[in-house]
Amino acid sequence: MPISSRDDASPAEPSAGGDGGRSAALSAAAHQRDAREAMVDALREGRTGLAEALADAAVDPAVGSIKIVKLVEAVPGVGKVVARRTLADLGLSGDLRAGLLDPAQRAGLLEALTARGAPA
Repeated sequence: MPISSRDDASPAEPSAGGDGGRSAALSAAAHQRDAREAMVDALREGRTGLAEALADAAVDPAVGSIKIVKLVEAVPGVGKVVARRTLADLGLSGDLRAGLLDPAQRAGLLEALTARGAPA
């Protein structure tokens, strides 16, 4: 006899408060997106510097989940090419999340961008 058959399997039954958990998750996801967008906009507009953004990324999970290439591209005066070349020169993947940078990597990135004339 098989361990499990299609006849025995029943679809998962929704819990009585099923929508409450989903709406909370949707709300949390929207908050995360808003926080990421606000940080990138602040960088792009010059209201915050990359050093501050990277410091926030170390403690704020919403900011820490931004890909490092997106943060660097948002710095005024740094475009896609400079951002990607700088990351490649440092041996960092553009897909790396900002919150995963260690202090030495953050310092190296800031130093490299400052050397290229970007504001810290």
